[in-house]
Amino acid sequence: MKTAEKNNLMDDLAWSIYEYLLEESTLFQDENLVLLPITVIAKKFDRNHRTVSRRLSALKSEGLIKTIIKKDYVALYSITKEEDYS
Repeated sequence: MKTAEKNNLMDDLAWSIYEYLLEESTLFQDENLVLLPITVIAKKFDRNHRTVSRRLSALKSEGLIKTIIKKDYVALYSITKEEDYS
């Protein structure tokens, strides 16, 4: 995927997913962690899993989330707060 296409994926949906993950996260050892199946995120935003997966990839490439553990359709993410990201 080209860089220009990745930047286009940082749309309102990506930011909404980021905000949702941050709201659902739990603070543990100074990190915001969230463990969710991708299907939960897809149902929340009424999108298919591939669309959500692309937005998660865009968030990862921007450095806003980091995958700690990924197993099948469930992943543990570390969420970077937006003010820490700036």
